[in-house]
Amino acid sequence: VAGVMLWLLDRYSPYSAQNNADKYPENCRKFTLKESFWFALTSFTPQGGGEAPKALSGRTLVAAYWLFVVLMLATFTANLAAFLTVERMQ
Repeated sequence: VAGVMLWLLDRYSPYSAQNNADKYPENCRKFTLKESFWFALTSFTPQGGGEAPKALSGRTLVAAYWLFVVLMLATFTANLAAFLTVERMQ
């Protein structure tokens, strides 16, 4: 879902690197559908997804998605630790 939303925001935002070529250099990352999915999947890793979108709408979506990813990873880690602790106690 985040990949599709990122692609839509980058495609139709007038401030994105794709639609504002005179402001950004040629080597800026253009978020095609494939690049957007790749960015969403690699955001789960500690290294990150690479260059973030240029438009404010894309950056806001990415920040919210990163917060969601951090919360989900923390929840998973806490549940795993609790599960392993309960198994040892029984």
